[in-house]
Amino acid sequence: MIRWIIFDMMGVIFEEGDTMSAVLFPYVSEKNRAVSREQVNSLYIKGRVGKLTSKQIFETLGFKDEPHKAEEGFLRKLKLDPGFKPAAEKLKTRYKLGVLSNDVSEWSWNLRKMHKLDGLFDAVVISGDAALHKPQKEIFEFFLKKSGVRAEECVFVDDKVRNLVPAEALGFKTIKFVRAGIETETWSTEIRSFKELGGAIEEIQKSKSL
Repeated sequence: MIRWIIFDMMGVIFEEGDTMSAVLFPYVSEKNRAVSREQVNSLYIKGRVGKLTSKQIFETLGFKDEPHKAEEGFLRKLKLDPGFKPAAEKLKTRYKLGVLSNDVSEWSWNLRKMHKLDGLFDAVVISGDAALHKPQKEIFEFFLKKSGVRAEECVFVDDKVRNLVPAEALGFKTIKFVRAGIETETWSTEIRSFKELGGAIEEIQKSKSL
């Protein structure tokens, strides 16, 4: 029986699936043209596994005077999917909800606070806190240990096949959230909006009971 629905944040809860290319690099380069894409990406990767704080990232990128203001400006450019909250509030009456996402710890925390999301979630695992990242199987195991649930009782929703593969290998039920322009690789169960999520979960429940 499915007890948990676990969401990736970027590309699922938020519309931008490639945070670095779609938002972070354009935002930084607009204010500091001296930084390269490679430099921004290197700092972002280190931040996603807890090796750099948000403050350190933005200071290194040239925002030494107001790194927190730079962070806020960047985060405000990320768009919450308008269908997420209504769907999550409905799903929460039947399931526990979780987040399993690759991100800089402070960015994820502040995004959830900015959009008043934390009250929806029963467990949150962010790569920057865990020092692990998808698609490493260990971060999925970390989530299971933290939430005290079995993989077979979870549906994991992500926008990238490379993250769905290890989840399914561990026993999670998986759904790909298809975003335009993210990737073309297909998956066995796909949705294109949160309106489709409830039906997809019901189909998974039915197939499990057959």
